[in-house]
Amino acid sequence: MILLLLLAACQRERADGAAAGADTLVPDSAPPGLISVIRVNEGQRGMIAMAKWLLPSDGNAMIVVEDWSSIENEPFFDGMLFASESTGLVVRLDSIWDAAPSPDWSQVAFGAAMIIRGGEQDEVPADSFRAVAERLGVSVDEARDAGFPASGMAAMAGLAQLGIMDAATGTERRLPLLAGWRVLWSGDGQTLLAGRGPRRSDDDDPPSRWVAAEPATGAVVGPVEPDPALAPAWVSGPTIDMSVDPDTGRVEIAVEGGAVVSDSSRITLRGHPIGPGIALAATRRGCYIAALVPDSTAGEYDPKHRLMVYDTGCRR
Repeated sequence: MILLLLLAACQRERADGAAAGADTLVPDSAPPGLISVIRVNEGQRGMIAMAKWLLPSDGNAMIVVEDWSSIENEPFFDGMLFASESTGLVVRLDSIWDAAPSPDWSQVAFGAAMIIRGGEQDEVPADSFRAVAERLGVSVDEARDAGFPASGMAAMAGLAQLGIMDAATGTERRLPLLAGWRVLWSGDGQTLLAGRGPRRSDDDDPPSRWVAAEPATGAVVGPVEPDPALAPAWVSGPTIDMSVDPDTGRVEIAVEGGAVVSDSSRITLRGHPIGPGIALAATRRGCYIAALVPDSTAGEYDPKHRLMVYDTGCRR
């Protein structure tokens, strides 16, 4: 029997902070407000992951990604969390291949991740591509052409669909373009650059080719070879794996009015306790802190830490 698994950013959560002026913000010297912690990825997990994050030049927002790969580094779904100090908006997207903010951080492009499994067959059957094509509103030929190898050991094909999230509202739009293994923006933010799937079943492989598309419609403008300088300057952090013990040494991250400090797996903000974990990054005022946090729900063969973001209550 054909097993069809279609995961396209299947879990999405949003929490809005009230839009407010500067007079409603907690002073930088004040202790944190009501603290909560949010998992970056609530979707499926692979064999091993890399934590990575990105902040704009003003530090008022962050994108945090739990970048998973499967056995023998095969492609696997990632999870992303976006948080903004300016709006208090927190949005999580699971099951993506990649994400990139526009140059002004007003939008975030992403590639929604899909994997089709062929079960016991030697190749993914046409009926599976037909089911995906009907769901996405494209032709079977388009779906088959966009498929890429997702495993070296089984009949599995990956697919990507380009999407855009509005950074002010969290509103998400799917575009009628089956690309997004990797995503970039042009320097002026007027064009999306979407990578087609890799030639091999390797999570680190580059796109087989790139296309330029209009952000409003997803219409393809033509082929393109991106300037490497357009790539977001992701910061890669610790590995998330059951066999890796993270470094719990002292970390200090400067924020307005003080610092986020973690030492021996305890995090503080301007001297006030936040919670357990290892601090990785923080927004400008410390409203959001990305951290590797011990996972009390981890099973015997699960990583003992999860990538999470502390909301320290600045916007409440």
